[in-house]
Amino acid sequence: MAFSYISLRRTIPAGVLAYLAQFAVAFALLGSRVGTALQSIQVEMEYGDADAFTTFVDGSIPTWKAVGWFLHSAHNAKLVAPLPDFGTTLTLNLVSRTGGQFQLLYLLPPIALVAAGFLVARTSTTYGARGEQYTGASVALGYVPCCIVGGLLFTVGRPAIGPSLLQSILYAGIGYPVVFGYLGGFAARWTAESSGETTSIGGETN
Repeated sequence: MAFSYISLRRTIPAGVLAYLAQFAVAFALLGSRVGTALQSIQVEMEYGDADAFTTFVDGSIPTWKAVGWFLHSAHNAKLVAPLPDFGTTLTLNLVSRTGGQFQLLYLLPPIALVAAGFLVARTSTTYGARGEQYTGASVALGYVPCCIVGGLLFTVGRPAIGPSLLQSILYAGIGYPVVFGYLGGFAARWTAESSGETTSIGGETN
């Protein structure tokens, strides 16, 4: 089995670094603007006027946590905000609700994960007909713990407002790295074959 030969010493750090790199880029580019962006999001409650989303948050929102909200929203893991006083729970994709330059965040996960999958596959000994692809997809092993920890760390207030933990696991932690890491592994195999290199041990050319 190809998965039996995957080097965890490479794939786990690659997944962790892919997540941390995205957070660093998002913080550097948008950290100074997340507060204003959150205030611009209007929430319409039944039988009431629209209010800024921040009016429903108890206390201030640390910048690094707000950046984490947007990063998880870029993975389609929505923000969950229980509103017991209104008897409802808000679920928001902050990136789509904010729009504008914030939608560039949607590009971060694919770029980072394709790159991680590519680099891991190109620098690892792979086995089987799809060894590079499986190796690229295995960056999820390091990525999903980051998404879980991030989903927990990025919560604020009581009741807790933060990224959906289920969506952070299924979409951000598993779906994105498996799909885009696999594509990165495929790109690694294609570039190796184009340059006439051996693609994998015991494998077949796709």
